[in-house]
Amino acid sequence: LRLSVDVRVQAVVRDELIKSMTEFQAIGACGIVMDVRTGEVVAMVSLPDFDANKPNEAKQEERFNRALTGMYEPGSTFKLQTAAMALDTGAAQLSSSFDASHDIKIGRFTISDFEGKHRVLTLPEVIAYSSNLGAAHMAVQVGTERQRNWLHAMGMFQRVGIELPEQGQPIVQPASNWKEIATMTVGFGHGIAVSPLHVVRGTAALANGGLVLAPTILAVDTAAVPGTRVMKQSTSDTLRKLMRLVVTDGYGKPAD
Repeated sequence: LRLSVDVRVQAVVRDELIKSMTEFQAIGACGIVMDVRTGEVVAMVSLPDFDANKPNEAKQEERFNRALTGMYEPGSTFKLQTAAMALDTGAAQLSSSFDASHDIKIGRFTISDFEGKHRVLTLPEVIAYSSNLGAAHMAVQVGTERQRNWLHAMGMFQRVGIELPEQGQPIVQPASNWKEIATMTVGFGHGIAVSPLHVVRGTAALANGGLVLAPTILAVDTAAVPGTRVMKQSTSDTLRKLMRLVVTDGYGKPAD
């Protein structure tokens, strides 16, 4: 049995996560490294963990796999999906602009930006500056039905499908409850809960040319892995440039 996991990468990811957990006094952390061309999981760490030589001594919290079993609101990572579906469906172009100068008040809710620019933003700026307002307007332009169809095709509505039994089921609102407010909030990653591996697989499809691949912990021997095309190659090419923009010109500069 040949696994895709690289023990060297696994060890580095674990060390870095322990540092972050300590720095932020977090109750848990997880990290995943995936080959976007094959779906191979090169590293997957969930903390706190336990000594696999002494499984009987593991506490419930240590057994819980945050990368697979835990369902979380994906937050700003979903803005990439919103931009991709807007570009791929033709609902927006790179030159399109979105009003991020005012908060959005809808019902009893107010949508605002964490560190807003308080002006109209182009589509690349919405991603670079992680604008909730811009993403919400963009999602409305795409529309509820196309948004649900996109996320369904990305596999966000069902289990992620890996060779591990503890994979959880996403928490998704039924279509009857998916009103405009849900379309807006899901546009920036709230009002839906998925596992971190769902996010990684969805982002991999944006990076690899537009194919959703089955995540695997088994080594892949062939270069040609079957996948499901969910967007045009050109959309993926653009998304890679937008992701790069986040760390060169946007709020992700420390990660460059």
